[in-house]
Amino acid sequence: MASIFEIANELTALQRALECGIDAHTGDDPDNSPELADKRLDELIERELSTTQALKAKLDGYCNLMADLEWRAVQASNEISRLKNMKSGFEGLAKRLRENLLFVLTRLELEKVETPLHRVSLAKSPLSVDVDEFADIPEEFLRVKSEVDKIAIKDALKAGRELPFARWGPENFCLRIK
Repeated sequence: MASIFEIANELTALQRALECGIDAHTGDDPDNSPELADKRLDELIERELSTTQALKAKLDGYCNLMADLEWRAVQASNEISRLKNMKSGFEGLAKRLRENLLFVLTRLELEKVETPLHRVSLAKSPLSVDVDEFADIPEEFLRVKSEVDKIAIKDALKAGRELPFARWGPENFCLRIK
């Protein structure tokens, strides 16, 4: 099957030939009998009609393919949204299960449990810092962008400094699964 470009080239050539054929038909060339010119003109017209039909079929194919590709793009977008939602659901469920394990192990005061497939242990999370009032924090504990420098506050608390605006937060645990 010819490509759309081949069909377009064929139609262009036929249109030129038809223009020349019409000129030849009206000309005074003795070797060009009216019957021969009419026959050639009929053949050119028939080929043009056939090529025009091929072009229309090709255009329909192009349009159908474009519509299909656009539909597939919409379906892919919908599938991406569906998969993102599914991913969020899986992540949320895994987080809740992790929190449940952490709660149970903490409640039962189990620091480490080994199963045939996993080794689950409690590990202390890094200490966190809770800050009361932003306005009461000395400049040495502030970053340039005017946010609380909890790392500096944590270091100061670790060094034994008493800071009236900050204290140690509750001790937390995280879950490690290997």
